[in-house]
Amino acid sequence: MKKILFITTFLYSYIGIIYADELPNMITYCGIESAICEDSYGKAGCNATSGCYWYDLGNTCVKVSPSYYKKNGGSQTRCSGPSYSWLTDDIYAGMTDNLCPWKTTCQPSQYWNPGSTSCEACTSRTGYVARAGNTTKLIYGCGGKKYPASDFDDRCEAMAYVVKLHPGREGFTDPINLYVKQGTSGGFSSSENGPWTSQPGLNVTLPGPNLEWWNKPNGDTEYGFLGYAAQDSTEKYITGNGNLPPDTSIADFRPNMELTGAWQDVYYNVAYVNERGEQIYIDEKRNMASTETVRTGISDFFVDGKIFSHWTCIEGCEESEIQLGTLLPKPAEDNGNGYNYIYTEGNSPNATMKLGPVYTSCPAGYYCVNNEQNPCPGGTTTITTSTTTNSSITNCFMSGNVTYLKDNFTGDNKKVIQDLIPDANGVRMYYKQ
Repeated sequence: MKKILFITTFLYSYIGIIYADELPNMITYCGIESAICEDSYGKAGCNATSGCYWYDLGNTCVKVSPSYYKKNGGSQTRCSGPSYSWLTDDIYAGMTDNLCPWKTTCQPSQYWNPGSTSCEACTSRTGYVARAGNTTKLIYGCGGKKYPASDFDDRCEAMAYVVKLHPGREGFTDPINLYVKQGTSGGFSSSENGPWTSQPGLNVTLPGPNLEWWNKPNGDTEYGFLGYAAQDSTEKYITGNGNLPPDTSIADFRPNMELTGAWQDVYYNVAYVNERGEQIYIDEKRNMASTETVRTGISDFFVDGKIFSHWTCIEGCEESEIQLGTLLPKPAEDNGNGYNYIYTEGNSPNATMKLGPVYTSCPAGYYCVNNEQNPCPGGTTTITTSTTTNSSITNCFMSGNVTYLKDNFTGDNKKVIQDLIPDANGVRMYYKQ
């Protein structure tokens, strides 16, 4: 009678954890089998039978003691369960395997984890806390063979927490809060209450000024944003376009984590072409943040009969006039050859600006060689038209009161003319004395 009452009480305490219709009793639930031990087995046969052993003093074959089990020809072994568990009763004799019923207690702050066969705190998983209505709970199982399923979702819930995002570059705003919430209903948000998105950049704005998630300068910004990394580390948690890297998940974001922005100076190429559109040279990887100037060595661009005035932007920048010695112009927002992808991971610029020369005509009274204005000899001049270049001293001619040279002077009137200058018709002439 005592045994029956004990079992009844035990089953009553189990209801609510496993439904009664699924678990009519622990013997059925655990699959307990009690051995049949007969003296007719003899000593050898008895000892070879699971759940039985030969009792020498009584010269009889008996069941192994309650709370013990015995497999095949082995010895009696005490039943065991997980750490901090205890057997539910000791009424079962003749156990053939370690299936003795046990129970353990999970506190309100804990859930049952079958993986570790123990009660664990909800806070042991990043971003979770115990539900407010939890009570102490008894967990039942069967020896080392059968454990209840996890009740994590019933006992624990996700809570939003903050990850701080530091700009990582002097002169930008204070850190901003990225809210993170684990679980299928969570994600990333700029607010503690959501809405939640799968990628950080979908609704969280970067620190300003003039910054966006993607890898390009915006406005006057001179840096390319690469993403956020753990401090003192190159490990990326958020990419430059606001997404998670392939090897990162939301579970990698821990409460009170602080991530720092990683930046790359932005580079672009500057090509210089002559008046025929031929590229003479290219300055590669000009830095958007630098104070470099346009090329002042322009000998390859000298054109006789013209004077170099300034550079003009043929392609890729908005400035139409760039004076020698001034700062390099910045690329236009859309220069048709890659501004939106101006930075790449390998520091290889995809944007190229083209600059070409602008000239002024050689002024009247001068001939121009090697980018220098040379005055015509006294009494001579040049004219400037759309078809003249004034590229040589031969472009200088006599004007005004002239005497034509028809024969040689003699005596005191002899003149030695070292440079006879032709007029526009090619006649040699000099000033009348």
